[in-house]
Amino acid sequence: MLTLYFCFSLTHSHYKLLYTIFALFGPTAIPVYFWGENPWYALFVAFFFRTVLSLNGTWSVNSAAHMFGTRPYDKTMWPVENMFVSFVAVGEGWHNYHHAFPWDYRASEYGTPLNLTGTLIDLLAKFGAVYDRKTATPNMVKNRVMRTGDKSHHTYGTDEGRSAFTTLWNIWKHPSNPTYNSIHTPKPKILQSDGYALIPDELKQSERDEDILSKENEELMRRQQEEESRTTEANQIYNKLSKYIKEQQQSVPETVDDLLLQQSNNNVDKTALMQGKAALNVVDCNDNALVKRKVIVGAASSASSHH
Repeated sequence: MLTLYFCFSLTHSHYKLLYTIFALFGPTAIPVYFWGENPWYALFVAFFFRTVLSLNGTWSVNSAAHMFGTRPYDKTMWPVENMFVSFVAVGEGWHNYHHAFPWDYRASEYGTPLNLTGTLIDLLAKFGAVYDRKTATPNMVKNRVMRTGDKSHHTYGTDEGRSAFTTLWNIWKHPSNPTYNSIHTPKPKILQSDGYALIPDELKQSERDEDILSKENEELMRRQQEEESRTTEANQIYNKLSKYIKEQQQSVPETVDDLLLQQSNNNVDKTALMQGKAALNVVDCNDNALVKRKVIVGAASSASSHH
């Protein structure tokens, strides 16, 4: 414990000297000494380029991690879960969780290898350098996901919610894609006067009591199952209706000529039924009418019976 305290005091008192040695000269000298790299190349790559890359990776937490990703914990806020940012920022890209539970030291629901920062804190805690760590309980996480999430959570979400995303050019459909983004736009909520809870002691009793959380979780699960069953029933009705429409379309004449012929036959049949007679036409090769006479159906029937 004394050794760790001495190390932290040393870094605080001699930050500039240690930065010059370990961030500037050290990374630059290693490639020059071990494989004969050009000192200028080593300086620009091992120091300048590394610094630019690490800074932009850190800054992406407040840019990309508020734009591209999903919101499994709270769909009413802009911060998202972004695996790519978590990779370049060493575990700091799970931003929707961080804003849903800002007092959780892990800033993520995950451990190694997706959250190296939380793993480092856990390691330091074993040596006594870190203490009084605060985390959200599993029931707290589940309750928040079921109550305010966008249903994309890996455990408590739905298949429909997990598939409600888009990517650039519709390729590489994986959360590690930097353009992996939810199709839902958040609707920011108005905070109450007390704002977000920073530590568990500031949470309402109903949000800390495990029995209450368990009952709320059961009720939320029941509602979700009912919603899924209604969705399934609606899909079945839609499929049956689509099948019926296709069958009706197949029974309709395919060409205009067939339709006109069918209509003409229907008209002739209706006329015969209404008037009790049919028209007999004699035409030449050019469809010019030569003889057109009408035969009374009743007379024709009596003549045939007489014969």
